Amino acid sequence: MYHSQHPYNALIKRVILACALALALLRASAPSASAATPPATLSQVEALVAASTSITSIPAALSPPVSAIGNDVPGAVLPGAGSCVYASRPCVFGLTTAKSTIVLLGDSHALMWSPAVDLAARALKVRLLFMWLPSCPQVATPLGSPCTKWKTSAYAEVKKVHPLAVVLAERTTGNESSDTDAQWASSLEYLFKYLTTLTSKVIMIGDTPLLPMDPGPCLARFATSVQTCAGSTVTPSGAATTHAPAEATASSAVPRVSFIDPTPWLCATT
Repeated sequence: MYHSQHPYNALIKRVILACALALALLRASAPSASAATPPATLSQVEALVAASTSITSIPAALSPPVSAIGNDVPGAVLPGAGSCVYASRPCVFGLTTAKSTIVLLGDSHALMWSPAVDLAARALKVRLLFMWLPSCPQVATPLGSPCTKWKTSAYAEVKKVHPLAVVLAERTTGNESSDTDAQWASSLEYLFKYLTTLTSKVIMIGDTPLLPMDPGPCLARFATSVQTCAGSTVTPSGAATTHAPAEATASSAVPRVSFIDPTPWLCATT
């Protein structure tokens, strides 16, 4: 579910995505939405990440040391969100008393992004309905499978609340699906077209990229030549990152669907 990261990085991701989602969700014309946070923070972070290829050394005194990064446990989970796997009883976050609602659903990566979407919901003064199921992608799955049954129930809940927006997040990096990118995109297009009959805005959060190695031990070993640890984003099996481009393609093909790519928040050219 999580990729190696320091809690400070998790905080940055939560704040940035909250800003990005607030801007996107405001386009859904939320009647009670407050002014969106200016996107300067996002621009500044992307600029710093883009310039990171010029870094040669890490600071001498870091706490915790980079060698211990792999032992760090991100705190990026909403209290109680781990039990929101029953689509017939979705969890409620955000401004729980609000009349307007946004929905977040997906697999464990939706759970990972839940604090950011909760922040966005609170900024917009709307209710957040949250549903997730581990290892259950939003693309077509076998009829009768637990994943398919869960999605049928989840979409029924979406239809009940007439949400301002539906936010989706799922694992695409290293996914075990045998679908090609074209099949993945086609399946998502079909879903997006259906969801846009239930809401005026659909937002797909792209998957976070994986590093080609465990960053902590590598940086500890090459503290004065950190670019040795740079490389192309890969899946655990060593193949190219899978299906993230398909999500972007599907999102651009359907009106009122937006794609949020978190890669520039984490990776430069490498």
